[in-house]
Amino acid sequence: MTRYLWLCLLAMACKQKPAPHSGGTETADVIKEIEFSQAGGDLGFAQSLSISRDSVHYHYLLGAKNETWSLDTLSSPELWNELISKADTVKFAALKSGGSNQPADGIDTKVTISMQSGKRLEVTNAQEPGNRELMPFFDQLSRIAGGYVRRAMKL
Repeated sequence: MTRYLWLCLLAMACKQKPAPHSGGTETADVIKEIEFSQAGGDLGFAQSLSISRDSVHYHYLLGAKNETWSLDTLSSPELWNELISKADTVKFAALKSGGSNQPADGIDTKVTISMQSGKRLEVTNAQEPGNRELMPFFDQLSRIAGGYVRRAMKL
């Protein structure tokens, strides 16, 4: 009888589903880099900002005056942590891109979030209503870009 019980338990154990992953820990996809760019306007300007955990790359072009400024610096942990704390990738992925603002001498804004897995989330001229929830993130990117343009012009 004891053997029969052991055989039943062994048979049930063999029929159990395996664990969803084996031999390692599952990690969440993390943000690797955030890119912010703007282009357009009456003077034909363009700026791009690329921020990662380690570095910040900034480039500014004023087409009407044929002037450019660039700045490459190390990123601070405070800057990176504050930025990614406001970057909700689920809400960002749900945003819809809007039409171009350039035909009316406006400025187009594009934001790209690159993930460690290689996935890229992009939005250009984010439409309502989702962008309201991410306004602190977009505002912070604009403030960072504004700070870098002032620093780059002084060089």
